[in-house]
Formats: sequence, structure tokens, C-alpha cells
Amino acid sequence: MYKFAFALPFLFALLLVNPAYAVEVTGIVQIMDQNNKVIVKKNITFEEGDNIYEITKNNFDVTETNGMITGINGLVEKPAENIHWAAFIDGEFVEISPDDVGLYANDILTWALRDLDKQEIMK
Repeated sequence: MYKFAFALPFLFALLLVNPAYAVEVTGIVQIMDQNNKVIVKKNITFEEGDNIYEITKNNFDVTETNGMITGINGLVEKPAENIHWAAFIDGEFVEISPDDVGLYANDILTWALRDLDKQEIMK
């Protein structure tokens, strides 16, 4: 017991020297319709590295089906017309699952409805 009590202050000091605190940062999230009209543009605060799926769910009214975002703030996909949500960070198309993509300080996350029959998804 004495050894544990003796080591405890050193362990505490080690934690103070090497903190694992989450860093809160700011960024912008915007929602665009299929005509590239910005519907919502919002400055947000989040922990650096949080994934864009959770950030979106925490800051907007999101509807989803089977873990996929199908609506944001009442603006919904139209599968029959091949119009779906696409995510972009700083203008770059997100090619992997939104829950695998982190957002960092000053990033701009854009969710845009895209007509996949008429538009290249990358734009």
C-alpha cells in the first residue's frame, strides 16, 4: 500500500505534463439545395477531429435511414429523381463515410443536394 501511495503523486504529475484534453475549435457548416443555393450557413464550435456525421446531427435537425442522412432541416433527398446528399470539406468531395471523416479548425463543411443524373458529384 505504501508503494502505491508513494507512486500516486508521480502518476498525477505525469497526467498534468501530458494532458489529453479535447481542443474546441470553430468551423462553418453550410447546407445547399440542388440549385447550389445556400439554405443555411452556420458557425459552429466542436472538438477538433469530431466526425462530420455527429457534427451535423448535433447542429441541425437531421433525418436518417439506416444510418444515412436523408434530410437536413427539412430539406430531403429525392431518390426517385436521383437527388442525394453529398458532403464536401473545403470544397473537396468526401468520398468515404461521414462518420469516418474528421473536421478541424476553420474547415468549411458543405452538405449539398446533388442530382446525380445531371451533375458531377465532385462539384
